[in-house]
Amino acid sequence: MNAIFLQLKCQKLVVRIYRSLSIFPPQLADILCHLMSEVEQNLDQKSATSSVAAFIFLRLVNPSILFPSQYGLVDNLPKDDNLTRQLILITKVLQNLVSFLFFSFFFCFFFFFSFFFFSFSFLFF
Repeated sequence: MNAIFLQLKCQKLVVRIYRSLSIFPPQLADILCHLMSEVEQNLDQKSATSSVAAFIFLRLVNPSILFPSQYGLVDNLPKDDNLTRQLILITKVLQNLVSFLFFSFFFCFFFFFSFFFFSFSFLFF
């Protein structure tokens, strides 16, 4: 997977996630609001937001991207090493985006994503 293709896939996914906020389950929103209020007692606003966003992606979004058949999103995912690699790269980019870890891994390859990170960071803060 080349960097431009990966960036386009990540952009498309981030936009879809952002546009789907209107159908976000209110019960889960209540739980996350409670989590946010608890975290804010120990951290400043920006750190708390970053922590909760990282939690959402680490525990909810990324697993559903990596294992969509286990979450009922697709019936059967073909065993394809290339597809698995693409999904792993997408989740790494997304996790770094919400964690503000812009250059934490594969520095040379992900340096290409610096503009992508900064252009979408407004969604989370």
